[in-house]
Amino acid sequence: MKINAKSGRILISGLLGVIVFVIGLGGWFALNKSHPAPTQTPSSNQTATPIPGQVSFKFTELGVQIPVPDSIKDLTYSLKSGKTTEGKTIQSVNLSTQSLAQLDPNCSNAGLGTLSKVDGQYPQDSKTIANEAGLLSKQFPAFYISYSMPQSYCSKNQTAILLFRDQYTVLANALDSIQQIQ
Repeated sequence: MKINAKSGRILISGLLGVIVFVIGLGGWFALNKSHPAPTQTPSSNQTATPIPGQVSFKFTELGVQIPVPDSIKDLTYSLKSGKTTEGKTIQSVNLSTQSLAQLDPNCSNAGLGTLSKVDGQYPQDSKTIANEAGLLSKQFPAFYISYSMPQSYCSKNQTAILLFRDQYTVLANALDSIQQIQ
């Protein structure tokens, strides 16, 4: 069977279309695949305390506060503590919101990540950093605050995923303005 130039172009275009579709479909599944998040045992579940006259929340246990817009004003956290690889005490709060947890209870513990406080200077050694609490948010004179983002979505529910994306972005921006409680 002989294929003319016009038929060849149509055949190649069709094959390219199928290949692009298959690659796109595979990419969509890879991006939407849910991986189980690591489990952590909270010591308490608390609602962040608003600071009177300001749109901020105090994390008294960590000695810091962050500005919080209306979209995450229902911020919640659970406290946990542990030790770094160097034996330093680490205080952490697992962050979520009531609205995210209502969409999926799996999001109630660290659905938006973990904020941690460690005494001293943030380590410069990348191997040590991987074993610490996360990426540096802010270095204070006597301690640093770091943030660990969730390893995966806390839910397979598309509404919860969309809310997570919005709230995560807002939280990340709020962490840029973290301040020590005076």
